[in-house]
Order: sequence, then structure tokens, then C-alpha cells
Amino acid sequence: MKANGATWLDRRLLDRGATSLSDGGFGGEVRAAMDVRVDFLVSEGLAGRQGQRVIFMRDLLETLRRRELDTAGA
Repeated sequence: MKANGATWLDRRLLDRGATSLSDGGFGGEVRAAMDVRVDFLVSEGLAGRQGQRVIFMRDLLETLRRRELDTAGA
């Protein structure tokens, strides 16, 4: 998912208390979408990988919101 703005997936990725998702069905689709989103965030320099861990930049959601507004205003 290559949205420039903050998405539900971003909030889900940052939610440490989120309930786990199943591996199949809708849960599997959400997991796959989250993996694609992480790849996009890493490619944009908004997150990094350390082994299996993903480290998100500070104020990620605010940065994404600003990007969306900048794009809309251009």
C-alpha cells in the first residue's frame, strides 16, 4: 500500500496492544497488507528493519498526515 497519508494499517502497526490476527481469511489479508505497508515505509525512509523488528520513525503518523496535506495542496 503506497498511500502518502496515514492509514488504518499505520495505526495498527504502531498499536503495541493490538490483538493478534489469524493467519487465514481476513486476518491473513491484513497481515499481507501490513507487510506491504512496512516495505513502503522502509523504502520511504520512514521505518527501518533490524532483523525481524521494524523500527518506525518518531511521529510517523504526524509525518504521514503532513505529507498527505502537502500532496493535496500541491
